[in-house]
Amino acid sequence: MFLNIPTTCAAANRTARLWQQMRRSPHAQRSYKKTPLKALSEPEQLQDQIRERAYELYESRGREDGHDLEDWLRAEEEIAREKVRSIAA
Repeated sequence: MFLNIPTTCAAANRTARLWQQMRRSPHAQRSYKKTPLKALSEPEQLQDQIRERAYELYESRGREDGHDLEDWLRAEEEIAREKVRSIAA
């Protein structure tokens, strides 16, 4: 199965925009100033979380192919919602 590159790039751009929005939060900025090395690895952790959740969605569907982008975007949305909720708390 091949990914549609423009669509995949759009998903990556969306992830980058979400990450930038989270970093603009006052709570995130304070955290970033305290531990800059940890903040540098957070985008990779975010992508790993999204990847793991997307795979869980794939498995819950019975490993049916053809929904990779849908799973990725849903996972991305769920993880972003969790992050925003934890920042707001």
